[in-house]
Amino acid sequence: MKAEEVLSLLRQYIGLSEDFVLGDFTPQTLTEFYLEYCGFEVEHFFYRYQGSPYIEENVYRRFIAILLRSSPDRKAKIIRGVLERFPLDAPSRPKTRTKELYAELLSIAEDLEGSLVR
Repeated sequence: MKAEEVLSLLRQYIGLSEDFVLGDFTPQTLTEFYLEYCGFEVEHFFYRYQGSPYIEENVYRRFIAILLRSSPDRKAKIIRGVLERFPLDAPSRPKTRTKELYAELLSIAEDLEGSLVR
């Protein structure tokens, strides 16, 4: 994934506030997200993370780290998980969460899955 695609997923689709709150994720719900929506488990690590003292920024940074370090199939699962977890019609969605962006992210997931077949 390109950097602009990652930022589009985080900022425009999920929603990122000025103080780095990523959607409605907490450390616990982010950990649960990977198992429930992506089908794999990640270590619950937030209190050992060496970074910002703000836990919200840790959630944001950890999401990016997991995404960037993931294999193409896991990246696709994360994208699909985000699309399921954050529906287009959610009342608290950012205005930038559009059908066009949904389709673009779905296409990225399909491309990542297709790269496994080649």
